[in-house]
Amino acid sequence: MLLCCASVAADEPKSAPHAGLLQELERLGTALEAARGSQDAETWRRMASETSIRMDGERLFERSEIRLSGIHPTQEMCGQLRLWAEAQGDQLPSLAQYAAWLRELKRALADFQRLGVEPPSMAARAHARGELDRILQQPAYVEVAQPRPGLAAKIAELIARYVFYPLFGAKRGTVAQKVVIVVCLVILALLLAHTVWELWTAIRSGRPAAAARRAGARLPRVTLLSSAEELLARGDRLRADGRPLQALGFYYLAVISYLAHGRCTQLDHSLTNWEHYQLAARCGRLQERDLRRLADLNVFFDEHCYGGREPSDASVEGFRSSVVEFRNAV
Repeated sequence: MLLCCASVAADEPKSAPHAGLLQELERLGTALEAARGSQDAETWRRMASETSIRMDGERLFERSEIRLSGIHPTQEMCGQLRLWAEAQGDQLPSLAQYAAWLRELKRALADFQRLGVEPPSMAARAHARGELDRILQQPAYVEVAQPRPGLAAKIAELIARYVFYPLFGAKRGTVAQKVVIVVCLVILALLLAHTVWELWTAIRSGRPAAAARRAGARLPRVTLLSSAEELLARGDRLRADGRPLQALGFYYLAVISYLAHGRCTQLDHSLTNWEHYQLAARCGRLQERDLRRLADLNVFFDEHCYGGREPSDASVEGFRSSVVEFRNAV
């Protein structure tokens, strides 16, 4: 029984490496020879696409983790087959081109299979070693292997040669070293003292300005929280004192107070007059004519308070009347 099993196992034929792939490529060549029309060209490209997918996943040799699509020269051959499969039109590769390509592929596969069962020959190893030496002699590899000193290294070398060696050399002794250390410590102490003094001066000079900014930042918020009638009254007093521009400011603050009480905007001193207008337009509580009236108030306020236009007593009085009318609308 043992002899019978051994004879059966010995007589069992073993398939050649990459036999299935080569058979598909042979069939692809036969189909290329028979291709005539555009329909045949599309069929051939579909077959070539399926074969190229298998060829990309084919292993280099048995028990190898390397694919044919990841190593030279079969990587270029896989790419060529993909190009033929993805080309458009009726033009196909010629039979001579495909035969030369298939012949070169068979030779590469035979070389790879030989590598899987035996080491390369002495001639092949010598050729590979020569190619490696030639590549490593290129300027990029030589410069990396023997780097030149950079600017920082040159500066450090000059400092060591002309400063440290004369001061801390064996012939000068330790006196020069102690003198240099003392001088460096004095300079460092002066630098630290100057830095502390500058920081203290900056902090002291910045306190009044910061306090003034905080006071100024609180003023508009407190003003906005005042009632609209009080704002109108303060504007009237300023206009009676001959300050119409400041009166315009308080009249417009009354507009914002009306909008805030009508839940059309927010009491936020960082918002501009047109941001208040956008909030009022989005709230949906004002009609179109009231929004146009608010826009006119904003334009008048911008022209006189930011545009430099001098307000007259009549224009200020008209602005106040528009504000009161807008209060009724809100």
